[in-house]
Amino acid sequence: MAYAGYVIDRKHRTIASENLRTAYGDDLSDRQIEKIIRDLYLHLASVGIDFVKLPRIVNSSNWQNYFEVEGLEFARKALEAGKGIIFLTGHVGSWEVLGCAIQFLFNQPVHTIAKHMENPFTDRIITKLREDGGQKIIFAENAAREMIRVLKHNKLLGILVDQNAKENSIFVDFFGQKAATTRSAATLSLKMGAPIIMLFARRIAGHYKFKISVSKPIEIEKTGNLEKDVFNLTQLYTTIIESHIRENPHEWLWIHRRWKTRPRSA
Repeated sequence: MAYAGYVIDRKHRTIASENLRTAYGDDLSDRQIEKIIRDLYLHLASVGIDFVKLPRIVNSSNWQNYFEVEGLEFARKALEAGKGIIFLTGHVGSWEVLGCAIQFLFNQPVHTIAKHMENPFTDRIITKLREDGGQKIIFAENAAREMIRVLKHNKLLGILVDQNAKENSIFVDFFGQKAATTRSAATLSLKMGAPIIMLFARRIAGHYKFKISVSKPIEIEKTGNLEKDVFNLTQLYTTIIESHIRENPHEWLWIHRRWKTRPRSA
């Protein structure tokens, strides 16, 4: 099925190839790029299967059989401050299992920011699967007030911050190119004092088990200028995501037009 998708989906194969060339320049040969894209389609098939399967087999009694967690103490300590947590990640590794994992790690759901999909039928199915997997979905169209409420109640907020942001964005470096990136996470953190913690998941080879990596709260040296601080913090978490992508390039969503929005001077 994954191979069929690779063969048929010429449009997104082309986007992925263009993105990889933008990101890596001449560091990758055409053959290397083609292999990364083939492996990406296999990876996306695996992500889709895990997304559907995992919530049906994991529960509060057996979750440790499926998740190996590193750095959990950092997040639990951060919650003690009473300002909630902003979990940030990207479409890298096994990102869709994070919502399922968080409910067991913290005994509460993560409130995840999501966009409506163009197809209403697909949108309903994906939203239900995410909710069945333990997430509370906040749709981006009406997210601002809800995000503030979540953090004020010392709850968990989850945002994927690696896609092109048309609105409320700031341009930071991503693979050496200016990329329009949401400024919401950095702005919320700086204004409300909520810690930002990076969260990643990857399948452990040879086992049906996932390694969850939880970072220490990421911090910048504040300048007193909100705009500069938003830029610096956004750049920091974008660089962290890039470093994870570079570890396993085939596990990131190269089929998304990450550099679609360009700076006005470009």
